[in-house]
Amino acid sequence: MIEKVKQFILINHLITSQTNHVFAAVSAGVDSSVMLHILHTLASEWDYQLHIIHYNHRTRGKDSDADERFVEALAEDYKIDIKIGALPSSVNKMTETALREERYKFFNRILSRYKNAVIATGHNRDDNIETFIMRLAKGSGLYGLLSIKPQRTGFIRPLLTVSRKEIERYASENNLKFRVDKSNQDLSIPRNAIRHTIIPYLKEQLNEHLEDNLVKVIEDLSLYHCIYKDKLKEAIISSIKRSKTGISLNRKRYQYFNKAIRRGLIEYCISNIYPLNYKVSDKNFHIWDKFITEAQTGKRHSFLDNGTAIAERNLIVFGNIPEFSEEIYHLPVGKTITVDDKYTISLNKIRADHVSFDNDRNTEFIDGEKSGKRLVVRYWKKGDRFKPLGMKNRRKLSDFFVDLKLSTASKREIPIVCHQDRIIWIAGLRLDERFKVTENTKVFYKLELKKIT
Repeated sequence: MIEKVKQFILINHLITSQTNHVFAAVSAGVDSSVMLHILHTLASEWDYQLHIIHYNHRTRGKDSDADERFVEALAEDYKIDIKIGALPSSVNKMTETALREERYKFFNRILSRYKNAVIATGHNRDDNIETFIMRLAKGSGLYGLLSIKPQRTGFIRPLLTVSRKEIERYASENNLKFRVDKSNQDLSIPRNAIRHTIIPYLKEQLNEHLEDNLVKVIEDLSLYHCIYKDKLKEAIISSIKRSKTGISLNRKRYQYFNKAIRRGLIEYCISNIYPLNYKVSDKNFHIWDKFITEAQTGKRHSFLDNGTAIAERNLIVFGNIPEFSEEIYHLPVGKTITVDDKYTISLNKIRADHVSFDNDRNTEFIDGEKSGKRLVVRYWKKGDRFKPLGMKNRRKLSDFFVDLKLSTASKREIPIVCHQDRIIWIAGLRLDERFKVTENTKVFYKLELKKIT
């Protein structure tokens, strides 16, 4: 069996020449005890340092503590280092999911302290089959039906191709010690019911080769998933771009793809804002799909902890995009103010001979009698209109932004200098015709915009 495990490790690159440390997660059961024995056998050949890692959930009282002492004794027998973590004894009863999260928090803390390290867990072929049946019953998608993967970042499953019977036979042949968890016989636990009741029934009533057939199904699904990933990668390259404000999805390109790729594109965009391998349910997919294909420019859709997607003409922009600021900043003559910690804007009275027109968009000169002495600065709001310099008619500010091909996220960051309800200057972009300096101007004001770096 060692050769079988060795080949599985090599084929799936679970342990490579770059691997310096392997932590065997040993629970005290037969699976992890056998895994420890095999990894110890391979350590001298592959030149990695082997450690034991154990987590005491304290869920079975004295039995949990006995498991911890047993694993400590194993470490002494093998003469290798051991790391032990445990839940505080004061913690109340927790769900299986919560316990798993605590265990993996401890595991990840260990990984963070060692370079080129992996943690090996004792999942076997039977565990994989049971996981497949559980997820099938729950209606999991393709990715979920791949069940337990040979590896994920920092974690490997070297026994995944070996059956529980093979593991038990190996333990017997090598006189390995292990402890039996009595809770494994509790049929109220879904996995135990699948193991002891459902699988035996299906084998008897349908096919005695059930396990082999299900392993083949999982392998086939893995191949199909590889094809899907390749197609999704092509779609991502052609449809998605990154920017300073987030990640954007091309709406027109999105509509060329089938449902599976569309769902993958949505999941990719959200997961790049929240790195948690986000999966979209059928219900949420239809909501997202309608938003991406039909939403009007400026429409927002929120997701996960204030993350927001905004519809542009040709894009959906995903990011942590704040709501429109409604704050108003007062700008009196002779003062410089800070706007939103992003800009400073100054308003100063100057002499006529100091007026100098050039191509600096961040500086403007205005007629002080028309503007008044107390201006305000704010951001764009719906319905804003102004008369762009050089034009006779007023325009919607939103249309002006569209002409400049500014995104919804960008236009919310442009300060606007106003006199009461009238726009004087779209800072850094365009002056209003009504406030320009003319030959009749007697009072001259200088507006200056500076970006805070």
